[in-house]
Amino acid sequence: MSFNIKKPFFTICTEVTNRERTIERTMQSISIQNFIDYEYVIVDNSSSDKSHEVISNFLKQNNELKVKTTYIRLDKKLKDIASWNKPLEFANGRYVVVCEGDDWFEPNHLSLAYDILSSNSNIGMYVSFRVDRADLISTDYKGYLDSSIILDKLTSFDFVPPPSNVIFKKELNGVPFNYDSDNYVYAGEFSLYYDLLIQKLDVYVNFDAFTVNRGISTYRKGFFHTKDMYFSFNNWLKSGHYPSNELQIRMKLYKSTLQRLFFPQLISFTFEKDMIAHLFNEARKIGVIQSFTIFASSLFFFAIATLTLISKKIVKRLLPNKIVIFLSRKRFSK
Repeated sequence: MSFNIKKPFFTICTEVTNRERTIERTMQSISIQNFIDYEYVIVDNSSSDKSHEVISNFLKQNNELKVKTTYIRLDKKLKDIASWNKPLEFANGRYVVVCEGDDWFEPNHLSLAYDILSSNSNIGMYVSFRVDRADLISTDYKGYLDSSIILDKLTSFDFVPPPSNVIFKKELNGVPFNYDSDNYVYAGEFSLYYDLLIQKLDVYVNFDAFTVNRGISTYRKGFFHTKDMYFSFNNWLKSGHYPSNELQIRMKLYKSTLQRLFFPQLISFTFEKDMIAHLFNEARKIGVIQSFTIFASSLFFFAIATLTLISKKIVKRLLPNKIVIFLSRKRFSK
């Protein structure tokens, strides 16, 4: 197997922000991959701990990294999603492999992915999952999957795997994929998955081999991720550009967001086509009023949700019993 240093099959990207305790394990796992047609890009996001020293020492003392390695240390700290994109700027591979600074791979992670990706060029995402994490994606969905199936799961918040579990196509027709740092604060991976799936790139989910280890054992599609969905939709709405192929998909996502962010039994209405058209027309005509309404309602529900997370007893004193029942059934941390 030959190694093409200019255009490797994979680019492994690691963004590091204060990971002095875990980054050596991450780099070690990358250095012992049994597939070598890859390059490694690591970016230190202006860490305030000793991450830089640990990274530098590892690169100097280890001869095991026999692939092209690019290390960048930023002088100015970037916000989370923007920092995720920084390694992608230096990626030359056909597929991007994200390995967060507290995660690590099994030695066969790349080789197993290569066997799948090299046989089907229309796969946009390869996902490696543990069977016991069926809370993130059902084990009913495995193997080769059509993009429409996963897009439907994504818009229902039933498919949001952690970044390190996903290998994705770097670009399509010369246009690179990345995380949306303009409209997302917490859920940048959601925007990436959406962009891949809307281009009808298929997915392969591997439940048969456990090759990704998470430094953080829990990964939940929580309240702040949902809030990201809500505001990103409204930004899209105000943009005035509504591709016909995305209209129904976006509205389904918006409805799912409302059901998760607000009270699902309290807000149970369905957006019909005429309601969708009316919503868009009103957005164009009275953008300021709509923006104010969105902002006001967001503040209200955000406050109620926060109170719910802190103490249901407090909420009981503030809201009628029926609403309290609705709140008690809602799991914002799911």
